Amino acid sequence: MDIRWIAKLKGEKEFLAAWENEKYDEKMRGEILFNAVSNNNAEERYKIVKLLLDKGYEVIWKNEEDETVLHVLLSRTQQNLEQTYQLCKAFIQRGVDVNAVDCKKRLALQYLVNMKFSDEELEPLYNLWLSQKNLCLEKKNNWGYSPIDIARKMPYRKKFIEKVERKIC
Repeated sequence: MDIRWIAKLKGEKEFLAAWENEKYDEKMRGEILFNAVSNNNAEERYKIVKLLLDKGYEVIWKNEEDETVLHVLLSRTQQNLEQTYQLCKAFIQRGVDVNAVDCKKRLALQYLVNMKFSDEELEPLYNLWLSQKNLCLEKKNNWGYSPIDIARKMPYRKKFIEKVERKIC
């Protein structure tokens, strides 16, 4: 099986058994990283992505949908929020643009707002995002909604809205 598919579908053990780091060019390394970030097993995703980050894999890539690793990570339904926070922080520290939009003009923040966790559970991620300089909070997607507009429609995003309003005002 191709290493990209192993990164996406398997665990760390299988990945390490097939991984030949020196063999991959930068493009292939980017594809491996994106596939690892899209792994639906939160625990295995973290282990593989952390390994790739420790090996110096470049994180400033976009896939065919113009998504960054932040878009892909936050769009996963299975999350370990502490691990997700650690990966988001590492990606941002390495230069991934929190204001990047995908081909449908969605910010990664939109995926964060849509997560099926409480405001309390998401607070560390909110704080990470809201601590970024020049954060774009009101960029509208192709359907005319910003992450703030979406959050206002949700009964369980009150604390997020309060935090955003304090930042804007």
